[in-house]
Amino acid sequence: MKTDAGLIQHSSRGQFRNAKQGAKASAKANAQPEEAAQKIPQDEAQVSKEAKTLNKPEEKSSDSNLLKKVASLPTPPVSELAPPVPKKPLSIAQAKKLGDKSEDHLPVVIKKPAVFFVSGWEMGGLKGPSFLNEMSKYIPDGKHFSWDQKDQMMNEIKRRPLDQPVVLVGYGLGGGTALSMANELNNIKNGFRSINLLVTVDGALTPSDIVPQNVEKHINFIGDQGGLFHDGPHIARNTEMTEVINELSPEKDVSLEENTELQYKIFQNINEVLCESVIKKDLLNVLSSSEFEPRAILLT
Repeated sequence: MKTDAGLIQHSSRGQFRNAKQGAKASAKANAQPEEAAQKIPQDEAQVSKEAKTLNKPEEKSSDSNLLKKVASLPTPPVSELAPPVPKKPLSIAQAKKLGDKSEDHLPVVIKKPAVFFVSGWEMGGLKGPSFLNEMSKYIPDGKHFSWDQKDQMMNEIKRRPLDQPVVLVGYGLGGGTALSMANELNNIKNGFRSINLLVTVDGALTPSDIVPQNVEKHINFIGDQGGLFHDGPHIARNTEMTEVINELSPEKDVSLEENTELQYKIFQNINEVLCESVIKKDLLNVLSSSEFEPRAILLT
């Protein structure tokens, strides 16, 4: 057993050890503020140095340089930014409105033959205009016009493709209008548009008796009494390109209402032009779809 003196000695050693450790901890705690105080000036010096570096005039960036750098950055694709917003389908009224606007700027192509019956100035006793209107109803794609509707007829012809035939049948002043249209189409501006058939019946005030080269066939029915409202014979400018037939009628005024022979000739020639056009198109379709080697074929 330890004696009282031993216990007292052991206790004194422990107190001395604890006192020594407490002194070391206190000294260490007192040293940390001093180290922090030493670091502060160093940090301030570092910040001051960086600030000076940033404030150098040669390294300072202006707003314009920043905008240039931003503009030079590559633009990411739209798909990476956001998915495309689906467009709302147009209503029927909106689609029709857009279609009407497009028609104002772009002419609509008419894929039909141009078979125009042109009436003259209707006077007492002249029945030609009413009959031409009736005739147009029984010819495929036939349309009736008055002699003073030249601009409308010209616009309709120009809107038709070149593979569509053009037939003009004019009576009286309408005959003069039809021949004037043929001359107007015979230039480079209008592509020397072909007139497959030109028929004039007792034409009046024609611009010329010469039929232009763009007319393939011309039939001129004339009366033998002469006068202001009677035209004379017509001739072809180029007989190799244009066939001209002048046919004399013994009647004073050519009455289409009663002359069934003249009606038949007009109908027959129009049907020949339309049938020939259909045959050419069918032949071209067969050749384009044929398995045989294509060959150059002249269609006359």
